[in-house]
Amino acid sequence: MLSHISDGDITGSNSCNAQTSGPPPKLVGSCPKVTINMGGVDVSCLLDTGSMVTTITESFFAKHFKNWGPEKLKACHWLRLRAANGLDIPYVGYLELDCQVLGRQIPKRGVLVVRDPLEPSPNSEICGVLGMNVIHECYRELFLEHGSALFDLPLVQEDPWQQALQRCHTAQLQPEAQVSGPVRVKGRRKICIPAGTMKFVPTTCRKAPSAHTGTALFEPLDAGLPHGLLSSPALVQVVSGTAFIPITNVGLTEAILPPRSQLGTLCQVEIVSQSNGLTSLLEDLGEEKCVTMATQSVEPNPLKTAIDAIDLSALTVQDQDRVRALLRDYHSVFSSHDGDLGCTSLITHEIPLLDETPVRQRYRRIPPSEYESVKAHIQHLLESQVIRESCSPFASPIVVVRKDSSIRLCVDYRLLNSRTRKDAFPLPRIEESLDVLSGACWFSTLDLASVYNQVPVAEPDKKKTAFCTPFGLFEFNRMPFGLCNAPSTFQRLMERMFGSQNHQSLLLYLDDVIVFSTTVDEHIQRLGAVLETLRVQNLKAKLEKCCFLQTEVKYLGHVISKDGVATDPDKISAVSNWQTPSSVAELRSFLGFASYYRRFVPGFASLAAPLHQLVAELAGTKHKRPSKRTLQDVWTEQCDNSFQELKARLVHSPVLAYANFSQLFILEVDASHWGLGAVLSQQQADGKVRPIAYASRGLKSTERNMSNYSSMKLEFLALKWAMTEKFREYLLGNKCVVFTDNNPLSHLTTAKLGALEQRWAAQLSSFDFSIKYRPGRTNGNADALSRQCQPSEQTVSLETLLPGTSLPDSLVQTVLPPQQVIQSMISVLPSHSLADLATLQRDDPTISGVLKFWRRGTGPTRQERRDLPAAVLEMLRQWRKLVEKEGVLYRQIFQPDGGGTRVPISGPSESQE
Repeated sequence: MLSHISDGDITGSNSCNAQTSGPPPKLVGSCPKVTINMGGVDVSCLLDTGSMVTTITESFFAKHFKNWGPEKLKACHWLRLRAANGLDIPYVGYLELDCQVLGRQIPKRGVLVVRDPLEPSPNSEICGVLGMNVIHECYRELFLEHGSALFDLPLVQEDPWQQALQRCHTAQLQPEAQVSGPVRVKGRRKICIPAGTMKFVPTTCRKAPSAHTGTALFEPLDAGLPHGLLSSPALVQVVSGTAFIPITNVGLTEAILPPRSQLGTLCQVEIVSQSNGLTSLLEDLGEEKCVTMATQSVEPNPLKTAIDAIDLSALTVQDQDRVRALLRDYHSVFSSHDGDLGCTSLITHEIPLLDETPVRQRYRRIPPSEYESVKAHIQHLLESQVIRESCSPFASPIVVVRKDSSIRLCVDYRLLNSRTRKDAFPLPRIEESLDVLSGACWFSTLDLASVYNQVPVAEPDKKKTAFCTPFGLFEFNRMPFGLCNAPSTFQRLMERMFGSQNHQSLLLYLDDVIVFSTTVDEHIQRLGAVLETLRVQNLKAKLEKCCFLQTEVKYLGHVISKDGVATDPDKISAVSNWQTPSSVAELRSFLGFASYYRRFVPGFASLAAPLHQLVAELAGTKHKRPSKRTLQDVWTEQCDNSFQELKARLVHSPVLAYANFSQLFILEVDASHWGLGAVLSQQQADGKVRPIAYASRGLKSTERNMSNYSSMKLEFLALKWAMTEKFREYLLGNKCVVFTDNNPLSHLTTAKLGALEQRWAAQLSSFDFSIKYRPGRTNGNADALSRQCQPSEQTVSLETLLPGTSLPDSLVQTVLPPQQVIQSMISVLPSHSLADLATLQRDDPTISGVLKFWRRGTGPTRQERRDLPAAVLEMLRQWRKLVEKEGVLYRQIFQPDGGGTRVPISGPSESQE
């Protein structure tokens, strides 16, 4: 402490005044002062190894750092500056300055600007304090260069510096014993100690020695225990941060020990000789203090038992011990029972309404058999302080839901949600989040306990959460399930907590957290940082739902491993036994489940198109009324084939590789008159080309009109759609090679383009890609995705009609050899056979009407035209472009460059998405 003796008489006792008019001898000493350079300014500082920070005064800052200005100071409200006497020291902010100390340049050290005292000393020359953030860094650099010989340097011979650096050196060789900390009663319930008995009370000590297993010395407080209770110094065993302190009731009546009561302090000790347990402890206390006592057996800590049972078989024995020690250190992060919940102070949930008119509904009847269960559950929520009794004008009804032989109260907030202003905070897209796992080998998943109940509701909005029961009106202190903005609030909380770590060392999706790394050491460090954040923010996780340091984990319905992302077998296993839907609701349920995994199903759009079309027909659309027919009435063989094929694809879905943004991407695109298909792949380290994602979609009605969309234009559309819409996040800023089976598309840079194609080309100009031609038979991935699923060995290809599309010699070298391509191809959706196409055209009412006149050799007469549907008349306008080959009707398309192709005709009834 820097002392100042003012001029004049010194106030004090008479004896002191009688002895001298100045300060008493040996009462005030000199301070170790040094002069260093901070940011180009010489500063006279107090050299203080007891200070963790370096400071300068506000007046010194205003005088010598005018260019900075107070507005440029960095704020650090999270830092609390406290003096040795326990009082807070106010400060303005901090700045980062280069410090020159003992000839060493210490860059970017934080310097706090503290406020001037109310009565500053006019004669004081000291303008700051040089703390350990600078002293220790100076020692570190000197020690790295000179070792222990640094104390022989002339600059270090000065007494203040030698003492300061010697302290740093001693601290490094012999770390200080861990500081004792206050010991408090563990838990939130009061402890009753009967008269004349001793009870071992579970306690916790947040500071170091109790955080590990070992022996510590308990020293009681001189006062503070309730009347009649007595505690004495004792050696106690610390197990996973918990110590059991013997407390004796020497009174004549029962004594109550309140929760969180401070009993004393713990400090770490070194055991020289081991005592014989309780007997020797009581002998040390003295016979005169021994009373009749009844000890209670201490049950084992269930969390410790659960931590010991965690599966860490993928690690070495040494690494397993390290992980379990880490989990024991952070055992307070895990919930020990259903009512053991945290409560963060980082955020509160608000419910902004469109108008303040209260939402009030009558309670719904509860079966009498559920009365006792509901009453007990409400009492449990009251004891956990999740809810409280209410006098709110709001009231929402409850619904009782049974789950695993226990009940859950769900509040029906639908009316309240309809009057709530929605929060637009976005939830992360799962498929984008999983892409950052590339290269990771170790994974841990954390699942928070009753996550919403760990977030407080803003006090003015608690009344809006009120719910009515036969037993009264209650409202939530914590955020309940069912509120429309609850997911956004919790995701915002997680982003605030882990914002700097998200997508770097972990992924967040509401209460599901996955930590990933490439090495075990890195993973333990990252896992410790996550657990520390949860502890600081007072959030708790369910240990039984967490897994640690695994090479393969389940996350959000996926299986994550170093090889890539796959579907969860537990989720997919039910698909194989999924019965044929009997209603539109069941069919929608199946399509919703299948759509969640569509990125694993090549050609999903083509496969699911008949089922989507069936739902639209029965349930109706915006422009079409629902049908009165049942699902069984319109369930066709095509729908059943689509349903069974989707089930098979989901059960045997491939493992998708992670994207490596430092490597070349391979994009395969193809288009047919059924739809568009694309496959994004990359060559892996083992030389194999593995898919990263599949994409497909059906054609729109305008795109199916071949007079508007030629084959080349459709291929161009597939390229534009794949690059600018489906895979934009992967390909923008990265090199890509595009393979297509349309030869004219490979001459895109020199071809004459229409207005629409020029707009597409402008959108593609932002991407770095090259196009290579590959025949359809070797472009199997994308070619199959663009076509309907019908297994066949005989394929229908586009036939060259006129010269102009032959492959130039200069382009032949760019085509991959067949043996290289076959290894990377996954034959997912083979093309239709000629017989299948002929059958489809014959069954189509529009094409069959055209075929009747085509095979007759003449078009319809004027009388016949009056009875023909408009679709048939529209197709007959293409009469001169029609050609039949092997029973299949084709439309002949000519290209501007002189080439041409034939494509099979499709009718309006063809399935599409």
